[in-house]
Amino acid sequence: MNILPWILQLIPKPQVKDITIPLPIKLNSDVRAMERAEFDHCVSLLFEWNSLPSSLCNEIELRSKIETCDILQIAEKLLYLEQKRLEEERLRKVH
Repeated sequence: MNILPWILQLIPKPQVKDITIPLPIKLNSDVRAMERAEFDHCVSLLFEWNSLPSSLCNEIELRSKIETCDILQIAEKLLYLEQKRLEEERLRKVH
């Protein structure tokens, strides 16, 4: 008796693989060059900032702090005016 062919029929056969179609390669060298140029420009600006004299850097920082303080003062004034308006509305509703 030969059992081997009968056993081979019980073992499942592997599935046939699909044909692999290669994808077309798209080179974005122009886009990459633009992005690299932008990056280089940003880095050069950073180095320029670091090479500025400290007096100029301090002046720029002082100006930004003054602008921030101005913005905070304006916000405080707006908040005060809004609170005053709400208080007046509340008083009108009471009377």
